[in-house]
Amino acid sequence: MKFNWGTGITIAIIIFMSFILYLVISISRVSTDLYAEDYYQQEMEYQDRIDQKKNSSRYEDQWKVRATAQDVSIEMPKAITAGEIKGSVQFYRADDASMDRQFDLKLNDQRQVFDRQAFSSGRYTVKVEWIHQEVSYFLEKDIYIP
Repeated sequence: MKFNWGTGITIAIIIFMSFILYLVISISRVSTDLYAEDYYQQEMEYQDRIDQKKNSSRYEDQWKVRATAQDVSIEMPKAITAGEIKGSVQFYRADDASMDRQFDLKLNDQRQVFDRQAFSSGRYTVKVEWIHQEVSYFLEKDIYIP
């Protein structure tokens, strides 16, 4: 078989089309979970979130999230637990919505401990939202659970 420029162009087109077909197939297998089902409503209320973050800016460096082989714990500053608080803790997993976890905020001596078995290994964003003396607060931190 003689190899000329026409054969080369045909081979190049076939390779290019195969690559595009591979991309289409591999991309169609990727999960397309939404960040949130009600993202439009959350976007409309984003100013409230900005205010919550501003209220909690003084606590930004004072709270800790730790993950060990036995448990995952959140430790809050003493000023936060001085009075009655109501809130929630969300462990958001960006790559798989079925692994997200939501808990009520129930501190015991400035700490809340979660069973490690409730989580799969991976990267999570911990979002803590609470109300203390009629003021809303919000903190978030990225962690890796082994």
